[in-house]
Amino acid sequence: MKRMLKTLAAILVTSSLLLATACGGGDTQAVDHDFDTPEIAGDWGSMGLTSGGVRISDPGQFPIVQNRGDITVEIMVTGHPSIINWETNAMSQWLEAKTNIVVNWRVIPLEGRADTLNLELASANYPDAFKSVGFNQAHINNFGVGEGRLLAVTDLIPLHAPNLMQIFADFPTYPGIMTMLDGEIYVMPNINQCFHCTMFYKLWINQDFLDQVGMDIPTTTDELVTVLKAFRDQIPGSIPFAGTFTGGWGSTLDYFIMNSFTFYDAHTAGNAAAATTLGLFVDNGVVRTPWDQPGLQDGLRFLNMLVEEGLLHEGSLTGNSDQLVALVESGDTARVGLVTGGHGMIFSDIEGDRYPLYVPVMPLEGPTGLRQIPRNTNDIGFNGFIISADTNYPEALVKWADALYTFEATMRGYFGPYGSHWRLAEDGEIGLDGNPAIYSVLVPWNEVEPQNDHWVQMTISNRDAAFRAGEAFDPTIGLFTPDGLEKLLFETTLAMYPFGIAEKVFPPVKFTEEQNNAMSVPLTDVSSVIRQWIPGFIAGVFCIDTQYQEFLDLLENAGLSFLVEHYQAAFDLIYG
Repeated sequence: MKRMLKTLAAILVTSSLLLATACGGGDTQAVDHDFDTPEIAGDWGSMGLTSGGVRISDPGQFPIVQNRGDITVEIMVTGHPSIINWETNAMSQWLEAKTNIVVNWRVIPLEGRADTLNLELASANYPDAFKSVGFNQAHINNFGVGEGRLLAVTDLIPLHAPNLMQIFADFPTYPGIMTMLDGEIYVMPNINQCFHCTMFYKLWINQDFLDQVGMDIPTTTDELVTVLKAFRDQIPGSIPFAGTFTGGWGSTLDYFIMNSFTFYDAHTAGNAAAATTLGLFVDNGVVRTPWDQPGLQDGLRFLNMLVEEGLLHEGSLTGNSDQLVALVESGDTARVGLVTGGHGMIFSDIEGDRYPLYVPVMPLEGPTGLRQIPRNTNDIGFNGFIISADTNYPEALVKWADALYTFEATMRGYFGPYGSHWRLAEDGEIGLDGNPAIYSVLVPWNEVEPQNDHWVQMTISNRDAAFRAGEAFDPTIGLFTPDGLEKLLFETTLAMYPFGIAEKVFPPVKFTEEQNNAMSVPLTDVSSVIRQWIPGFIAGVFCIDTQYQEFLDLLENAGLSFLVEHYQAAFDLIYG
């Protein structure tokens, strides 16, 4: 703990001095607004810094090395389906020209990435660094804190990462979140303060269906049932309600509805064991799960009733997001009345004629008056930039990664080349939040169709709240169009904000490698029980009235109380 406190103090105190060095004079300022090939700044490398025996630039200067190829490194990345080629990608080419560091990309596939990463980490052949390949806290504990195969960058950040230093100064809780129990920081994190992600489970209703039955958007669970029955009875061939239970961002059908009955932050989609499956939340300092809470069974009964009444599509309990899109898009006319999803692209073709039919539903008031949705503001994690302990160039890699936090790199990495894909905002343009805009997007963002212009979200960047809200929005553009997506999500989330509950959301905690190992099997077993029984209750495979105690007993036998005790102790260590 003393080491961690000293680390945080050093980072925050040093930041003002270092930032003055990095940004105070024209000779050393990062070339964020030189949107052509960067030029070597005057008085380059005056501090005499080196990395692996190679001379490198002062903090904030570019290029990092004087000549292209003075340093060549290997970095592991994700082979996202929409990225055609990491080597020839426009962002890769631009960053090489900016830094003069040549990168050989070791690409692992997105599908099955977790298993591939675990095999790579268990091998003896590490790349120089890993970038956004699915690291979590357990990986850092095992291979960084435990085995020492990942590099602690705590002492490198103050000298070589002025952009990250500024971020830590702007958001002083971040260093503590990223500091492990040994007092070291191993990850340069991705900054993505996504406003609509704070409440990303959303519900959408077919406005055309509402018009046909002459009803308004429901605001209570009772009104929802009335609307769904009208869809079923008055619109031939309709599917009143559909979602998923096996994946699809924000589309798991239990989450949104269950919060009308009890506080429910359980992410039950997928197959992997995860703490988020447990539904942990904090009630006046006490760590709890929803499974024994008042209202939980009532919520399951409600969802089961929707199935029994033919209002909830049974295929939603086993289908995935691709099947959900097929369901929404199939047929000559729209069939689905109500659908779950973090945004419309989860369940429809954003370029098609079905997408604009669906309008947002606010959190619904339940039978006891509850009207809420968890609001999660924990916006950084450990899937960032990690350096191998045996690299020859740790300083240069920290500088290379820090360059990704600049405005220009963030824009190019996420949107593509300047001029063709985005530009700076002009006077009078307004951002998503109503304030003056910072930039204007010229090509709608895409992570589905193959492209070679940017890295989608397979990188670190600095997309803080001000950045995201600074996207220019033309008020003449319709919200329910591809160009209106960000504004639609911003406005929808803003409307949900009064119902958001942040104080109960379980915050980030840390465990030792030994604790993670002890929790691994119980976490897998408990997750398996939840993912079997919750959809089973909804489908009617299990009887809520006669078998719910059996479900609780199975959770207990699988180790739920053991896990809650560990999370309580970890919570108390940081927040108690």
